[in-house]
Amino acid sequence: MNSREISQSPLHQHTPYIKDPSSAEIRLRFNQFFDRFRAEFEKLLHIPETGHEITVPLEVRDMGTTYQLIAKVPGLQKEEISLEVTPHVLIIGARQRYKESKRPQRWLYHERVPLVFSKTIELPERINTNAVEAALRDGMLRLIIQKEKPTPVSTSRHIGIHEFLIFG
Repeated sequence: MNSREISQSPLHQHTPYIKDPSSAEIRLRFNQFFDRFRAEFEKLLHIPETGHEITVPLEVRDMGTTYQLIAKVPGLQKEEISLEVTPHVLIIGARQRYKESKRPQRWLYHERVPLVFSKTIELPERINTNAVEAALRDGMLRLIIQKEKPTPVSTSRHIGIHEFLIFG
C-alpha cells in the first residue's frame, strides 16, 4: 500500500493525525481505535451481546446398561443449566446470569460476561427418557442415562500367537 491508499482507507478516516500528542491522548486514541475494531469484528462474527459462547469439554462412556456423561461447567449453578432428552438425543444448554446491583457501579474495567453454551449429543442406542439422573458438584456435571434395551458389554481376552499354525 502506498501513502495515498493508506490515507484513503476507512481506518485512517477515523484516526486523525496528532501533532506532539501526550501519552494520555495516545492511549485514548489507541483505545478508541480498538473499541471500533472490536465492535466491527463482533458484527462480522455475530457474537451475541447477551453472553460469551463457550465450548464445554465432554466425556461420554457406554457402560452397557447406561451412558455416563461428564461435562466441565465451572462457574455455573444448577439453575442455569438445562437438560433435555429424546430417545436418541441429549441436549445440554446453559445461560449464566449475573445479578445486577441496585446501586450504580463505577467500573474502571469490566470484562466479565455471562457464559452461554448449547451442545447436542446423539446417542447410538435408544434411551429411557424417564431414567436420567444428573448431579452438579465442583463445576462437574455428571449424568447417568439408562438405555431402553441394555447391550452386553463386550469382554476381551488375550490371544497368544504361535510360530506355526496348522490348518486341518
